[in-house]
Amino acid sequence: MAMVLCLTASTFGAMRASYSATFPEHISELMSVYLDPLKNFEWNQRMSTQVLLRSPEHGEIVHQTYKLPWPLKPRELLMQCRNQVSHREHTLTASCRSVESKACPITSDAVRMEILESQWTFEALPPGGKMSTKVSVYILINERFAVGIPSWVVKYVQAQSLKDTVHQYHKACLRLSLPPHLDFLGWRRTRASGGPRARHRARCARWAAQSHARPHR
Repeated sequence: MAMVLCLTASTFGAMRASYSATFPEHISELMSVYLDPLKNFEWNQRMSTQVLLRSPEHGEIVHQTYKLPWPLKPRELLMQCRNQVSHREHTLTASCRSVESKACPITSDAVRMEILESQWTFEALPPGGKMSTKVSVYILINERFAVGIPSWVVKYVQAQSLKDTVHQYHKACLRLSLPPHLDFLGWRRTRASGGPRARHRARCARWAAQSHARPHR
């Protein structure tokens, strides 16, 4: 399993960090967890609450809160996220950014943080005898929200937080063992590279999808 971690303390008034790792699973086996917002609690262990909202300004948005050590106030995020799929590059890129909305006004209960840019990219790698997926994460946070936070918390966010989150996500995928996501089953996959186990799971996933599609009597 290959991994890369990059961090920059300050980039034009922002904290920037990135991390990438390659896992020995086909991309379809990793996407079912990520594309289900209700599964976020399975791998985002620092998140304390999450509410999905719809605003007239931005459409679908998400509000999340994160607890910090006492006496610091919780941090919160209000974000708009978009998924972009490239069948040619065999990638899915999920991009999020902070927004403001009357549907979720700022209160004194928490400190509203600003994510200037955030991306999760899943890339199905060419088979070299075995299927694998590269997961890359990048985040850019407004630096002013680090004021008053202990230096050890800031250093952890910059140097370790993304790494921990990516590997917690991977562990959640293995633990939950959800059926492969149907939209990504064929990416970089041939009959030879799929293997009996993968083909069996694919058949189970198709069966489950067809069962849900049938009308109940």
